[in-house]
Amino acid sequence: EQTYDRLALAKIQLDTALDLFLDQRNYPATVTLSGAAEEIFGRALTNGGGKAALKSAYESIAESHQMLYGEELNEKSFVSHENRARDALKHLQEDKGPTITVDLEIAACWMLVRAIQNGKELGLVFERYQEFDNWFYENIIGV
Repeated sequence: EQTYDRLALAKIQLDTALDLFLDQRNYPATVTLSGAAEEIFGRALTNGGGKAALKSAYESIAESHQMLYGEELNEKSFVSHENRARDALKHLQEDKGPTITVDLEIAACWMLVRAIQNGKELGLVFERYQEFDNWFYENIIGV
């Protein structure tokens, strides 16, 4: 046995997820690997007094939701929706049935975005970040 730094292992998972997304278009593996990294980075941020990407997204959307609908956005439901693809790939949920309808490329993309945002907040640098950023601007933003 050896002792490993969890953030370093999560960085390896995210770098691998970027490779799988950009080279092989293996979206299920991208979702699970980047999802694991996103969670570890997010907890490290929270433990250090920072704010994880998912929490920031919730707060931004909750504010708009409150103004538009006059009611509070349920945080647990929001998080569950944002993690739907990741959780479906990790767990066979009896109440959800054996299939899921999802755009795995988009799910992989946004899980990478969250993981990268958390990692960058921790000061980490990812090998293929710029290549992913270029892909994102071309395919998501449309620039």
